[in-house]
Amino acid sequence: MITFFENRNILFTVSLILLCGYAQAQIASTFNANAQGWTTPNDADGTIGYSATGGNPNGHVFGSSFVYNLGAGSYYVPFEFVAPAAFLGNRSAYYNGTLRYDVQQSSTGAPNQYAEVVIANSLGTTLYYFPAAPNQPPAAPDWATYSVVMNNASGFWKTINSATGAAATEAQVLAVLTGLSTLSIRGLYRDANVTGRLDNVNFTPPIIINTQPAPSSFACAGLPISLTTAASGNPSITYQWQRLVLSVYTNLTNTGNYSGVTTNTLNINTTDGTATGNFRCVISGSKVVDAYTDNASVFIGTIPNAPTTTGASSCVAASLTLTASGLINGQYRWYANAVGGTVLVTTTTYTTPVLSATATYFVTIFDGSCESTRTPAIATINTIPAAPTTTGNNRCGNGTVALNAAGGSAGQYRWYTVATGCLVLK
Repeated sequence: MITFFENRNILFTVSLILLCGYAQAQIASTFNANAQGWTTPNDADGTIGYSATGGNPNGHVFGSSFVYNLGAGSYYVPFEFVAPAAFLGNRSAYYNGTLRYDVQQSSTGAPNQYAEVVIANSLGTTLYYFPAAPNQPPAAPDWATYSVVMNNASGFWKTINSATGAAATEAQVLAVLTGLSTLSIRGLYRDANVTGRLDNVNFTPPIIINTQPAPSSFACAGLPISLTTAASGNPSITYQWQRLVLSVYTNLTNTGNYSGVTTNTLNINTTDGTATGNFRCVISGSKVVDAYTDNASVFIGTIPNAPTTTGASSCVAASLTLTASGLINGQYRWYANAVGGTVLVTTTTYTTPVLSATATYFVTIFDGSCESTRTPAIATINTIPAAPTTTGNNRCGNGTVALNAAGGSAGQYRWYTVATGCLVLK
C-alpha cells in the first residue's frame, strides 16, 4: 500500500523529471494564436500588437517607435520585444545554445545601431549583443532569420550598451543565463516611423557532442578506417562529414573512398592511399547553430613490396635453411602459416626444425608500420626413389662388359665403383 507521503514523493520526483526535461527543451513562440506573453513596454503605445496573418507564416507580433517631435527633427525611441516567463529562469543548460528569430520591417532605409538582444539576471548584470554588422531586416513581405549564440566565443556580447564595449566573459554569460530575468529582442532598426515585426522565436539548448572521433587514426593501405561521433540535445540531429581541402573543410559524398558521410560513422577506403588528411563532422539540429567535432587526422601507410625467397631441399629428414631477400628497411618476419600465427624469427634466414615431409613457410617485410603480403618459402623433403634392378654380363678375355639397370621411371641412373661414396662414373 502506498502512503500519502510516498505518493507525494513520487509526484515530486516525476515533477522534477518533467522540469529537468523541460529545462533542456526548445522554448518557442510561433504566435499562431496570440502574442504568447510577449510585450513591448517601450513602443509607441506600450502594448504589443498582434496579427493572425502576415507572419512567417501565420501570426506575428509587432510594435512601432514612440516619436518625440523636436522642431527641427524627430527622435524615435527604440523599443524591444520582451520575452515572457517561459523563456526565463535557470537557463545555464542553454550556454552554447541558440536564440533564433524572424524579423521584418514595414520599410527599409538608413540603418541605426542598437543591441540586437539584451539579457540580464536579477543580480544586476546586463549583457548586450552587438554583431560585427547591425542586423537590417527586409521590408514586408520578406523576413530575415537571425541567430544569436549564447556564449562569449564571438566577442559579440558586450558588458555595456555599446558595440565598442568590453566583451563579456564566459563566466558573465553563464552567470546571466543561470538566473535569466530579462530577454529582449530589438524592435527598431532605423530612425523612422516604421513598424517592426517578430515571429518564430526559438530558444534552443546546444547540441552536445558525446563522442569525439579519434584524434589520430592510422591504417596500412587496403585496411579500412572508421571515424565515429555521437551527439544529443536536439530532436533532429543530422551529420555531415567533411575533409580539409586547401585550408577549407569541404563536404564529403558517398563516392570513391567514402561511405556513411551523412551518418555518425564515416568509413574510409584506404586502398589507393589518397584518403590521408584531416576530417571533422558538422552536426546540425533544429533551430540551433551547427556543432563541429574536433579535427581527426587520418594517416595511411604504404605497404612494402613482398620479399623473394630461396627454398631448400633434402632427401632425408633434415633441418633446412630458407632465405629471404628484397629488404630495403625494416625487418623480415617469418611465419608457419599463410594467415595469422605468430612471428617465428625476424632474420634473413629461417632454419626449420627437423622435417620428415615437405613444408611451406612464409616471410614478409615489416617497415615498422605496415607489412607486405606473405611470400612462400618451401622446405622440400624428397622421396627416395626405389632402387633399380640390374642385369650383369660376362666375357672371355680382355674387353668391355655391358651392365644394364632397369626400374627407373624418372630422373637418371648413377653408376659407382663402390658401395658408398666415390665419384659418379656415368
